[in-house]
Amino acid sequence: MRKFLLALGVVAVLMPILAVGLVCWASRGALPKQVYEAGFVRELASAPDGQAGGRYRIVTYNVGYASGLTNNSGNNASEQEYSENIQKIIAALRKVSPDIVACQEIDFASARSYAQDQPLLLAEGLGLRYRAGTYTWDMHYVPWPYGTPSHHFGRMLSGHCVLSRFPVVKNSKITMPKPGENPFWYNLFYLDRIIQVTEIAVGSQPLIILNVHLEAYKRKTREAQGRTVAETIRQYADKPLIVLGDFNARSPWETEETTLASILAVEGMRKEFPQELYEGGDEAKYHTASSGRPRKSIDHILFNDKITCLKARVLQDAGTGSDHLPVMMEFAFK
Repeated sequence: MRKFLLALGVVAVLMPILAVGLVCWASRGALPKQVYEAGFVRELASAPDGQAGGRYRIVTYNVGYASGLTNNSGNNASEQEYSENIQKIIAALRKVSPDIVACQEIDFASARSYAQDQPLLLAEGLGLRYRAGTYTWDMHYVPWPYGTPSHHFGRMLSGHCVLSRFPVVKNSKITMPKPGENPFWYNLFYLDRIIQVTEIAVGSQPLIILNVHLEAYKRKTREAQGRTVAETIRQYADKPLIVLGDFNARSPWETEETTLASILAVEGMRKEFPQELYEGGDEAKYHTASSGRPRKSIDHILFNDKITCLKARVLQDAGTGSDHLPVMMEFAFK
């Protein structure tokens, strides 16, 4: 009996230790903290440098790690579907020959997407020489999609990426707080919501790109993140600047939510689709999600008064390589 009680006591002591160890392993990735925070800048030697001209095209695209419409279905796509989806994304972007592409939810060789280096595949497919990445997820376990536990285990390395014909001068990120009302264990496995800050040299002209993916589920947190984006914009008031990404929020004239209103309240800030276009009675052509049947506009391009928007449109024929549609803006420097 004594031996049994002793063994039971050892188990009672070891179980919490093992549980804590498992949680620590699952919620922490393989990258050193310094690398995770710094991100990367890489160059594709086989692609040419861009030539500065008068007009440029920039695209924002939440690629949904190329899982297509399975992203929110509770299942994961097959390896063949991932390969087909990344080609759909490349084909959609080739049609507009972008000079700069800002991606959200893109995988850097994750288990869920069968080790695709998605930024590299896009760079090769589009002939974009420079790519700058920042990380939002580096873990060994992510409970998503909910319906396929077998896909929850394995390396998860995901984030944002800016691809460009022009050299990347600087690349960094600002990590924003997670929803305070979430349980701590939920936030432990939740992705970081960040602002990727990338400076590109377009000839002799610096261009600041703020690539964002804001909180999806908690409005209060998302509005606070909108104010953080606004404060970041003010730090670069002396340079041409474009803010773009998946804001998970509609335009201020469509909702009482203040997320985009805070950003557009910064002096000189504009939006690619101004209010009068929405009021023209054809707002469906500005919807970006979900790509199968778009019903809302949550992906946007905003810019300051050192940029002129020449034209913009949602690429409605982009297909379902992602569950979002991309937005393209053609612009010039003032």
